[in-house]
Amino acid sequence: VKVKKQPTNSDSLIGSDGIVTTEINNLEGSGKVFISGLTWSARSEDGNNIPEGAVVTVFRIEGVTLVVKAKEIL
Repeated sequence: VKVKKQPTNSDSLIGSDGIVTTEINNLEGSGKVFISGLTWSARSEDGNNIPEGAVVTVFRIEGVTLVVKAKEIL
């Protein structure tokens, strides 16, 4: 049986930028990101801590948790 993945509104966040409001620390299970008017739980894609105030890009979504990457500053 094939199950067709149903896109959700949260899928539209992939590739979007947000602001870290609580430091992201995968080991402690902490991290919050403000994006599109909402605050989401977040984890770092590469496992590195990301400080409060950093700009991040949504890499994927796992349940109700955003998996993010720190945005490169040029």
